[in-house]
Amino acid sequence: MEHIRESIEIYRSPREVFTFLRQIEPRLRLSPAYRVLSFTKLTPGPIQKGSHYRVKIKRADEVIEYEGMVTEFIENELIETQDISGRLKVRIILSKTEKGTLLTHDEEFSVRGDALYQEEDDSHLPFWKRVLKRLIEVESVRIDEHERRLEEIKRALRENLKEWLRRIKAELESC
Repeated sequence: MEHIRESIEIYRSPREVFTFLRQIEPRLRLSPAYRVLSFTKLTPGPIQKGSHYRVKIKRADEVIEYEGMVTEFIENELIETQDISGRLKVRIILSKTEKGTLLTHDEEFSVRGDALYQEEDDSHLPFWKRVLKRLIEVESVRIDEHERRLEEIKRALRENLKEWLRRIKAELESC
């Protein structure tokens, strides 16, 4: 599992921030990384520990659908969610500050193997050169490339997360 964590201070009380964040759909809609196509709450009542929901999002040209659940819930302090496949776990932690609330988004995730390997387009090369190129590649080079690609993915996710937190802050402070 990989891990990213970012925080932002919001000039609202933990109760006000929590009230917004517990509404999963509006929070998801502020993400710069994807567009929410649908959100369906699968359990009755307010969001709480044990609540289930289904989300359908579009990221670039890919449509992703997953079922999530709330695994931890402490009023005005913590919401933890994860997808039921176990590939993504998000902890939203609120801490009171002098000026309002420190919102921390802590995320654990796994990256699909195909996202780590980007095959270089060598179709323009003659067949014998493509074969020779494949023979010369060594596994350690591939591992280094996977590590480099993983760091690129994490860097992009962190930037999206920072922007998402800025959007949440703007939404809450504009009220």
